[in-house]
Amino acid sequence: MFSTLITVALFAAASIRGVAADPFQIATPTSVKQCQEVDLSWSGGSAPFNIIAVPAADPCADALYDLGDSDQWTKKWTPKLPAGTYMLSLLDTTGEETWSGEITVEAGDNSCVPANLLASASSAAAASSSAAASSVLSSASVAVTGTTSPSTSGTVGPVGAVGSEPFQSSGASHTTAPVMVLGALAAIAAFIL
Repeated sequence: MFSTLITVALFAAASIRGVAADPFQIATPTSVKQCQEVDLSWSGGSAPFNIIAVPAADPCADALYDLGDSDQWTKKWTPKLPAGTYMLSLLDTTGEETWSGEITVEAGDNSCVPANLLASASSAAAASSSAAASSVLSSASVAVTGTTSPSTSGTVGPVGAVGSEPFQSSGASHTTAPVMVLGALAAIAAFIL
């Protein structure tokens, strides 16, 4: 009987510990400008952490910039990136990964941005403007009979809403309810036995 009580107590303690743990999430910074320091913060996970910046259009692409490692749950970051939209990937020591929402880096003093990133950004801009010009030339014979306006009623995000509302939605919150129920059932079983 005593061993059953100990087993149930250990299971309940593990359940409560799982409920109390912070989900691994990174806060998406706002008002980010080139070469101006910004504070990053996150919760959960196990230190040390590695942080990289990736293009928002292709978050699984190679890292554009490695922000380095941190033993803390905060880090100061100077965005050494061309103006554009990015995401941050945060990896903890156990291999757990979380993503920020989209971060818009506004144009500003770009003296800290590496030349190779500036060159690739300007060549991408030139390619998109020449593609737009050729698109306009090739569609000159098309008659437009109506007008449309873009819809902003819905949002599109990554599968599983990764990075959306980082401190308010998390996959971890979906697992805490069953853990709490199992902990409560274990406690009831301990009292009955």
